[in-house]
Amino acid sequence: MQPQLIILSTPESIKELREYIKDFDILTLDTETTGTSIQDSIIGYSICAEESKAYYVILSAWNKETQTLDKLPG
Repeated sequence: MQPQLIILSTPESIKELREYIKDFDILTLDTETTGTSIQDSIIGYSICAEESKAYYVILSAWNKETQTLDKLPG
């Protein structure tokens, strides 16, 4: 089976993810941050419950126009 990466960035899609993970006893979680200090922020996280399927939730995205990291609405 081909591995799947599903990227989520809307509140609605995150609600769907919450429903999906209810069916599993074990999950893996990984966070992406702007650094390792207390002042840094989580910009996204991934959740995996099946060997060939993972979800990545985008919390912040790079804005090329303003050259800033912007939090996504929601």
